Amino acid sequence: MYSGSIWFFIMIMVAVAAAVTDALLVFFRQLAPFVVLPALGIFIIHGTVRQAVGFIVMPERDQALMSLTVI
Repeated sequence: MYSGSIWFFIMIMVAVAAAVTDALLVFFRQLAPFVVLPALGIFIIHGTVRQAVGFIVMPERDQALMSLTVI
């Protein structure tokens, strides 16, 4: 009886988690053009600026490593 109630509780928690994640996916799907695209642009700009600053500031060994890692 005790283990059965634990499984029942776990099943309820899984159902609640699935409903919450589904609602969040719908919410983020509506917000995606306003959130994802600017964040992606900021990430790309930040990466290129970091690479440019790295080539100016870092020594040659770190420049070679950075050109391999940051593409």
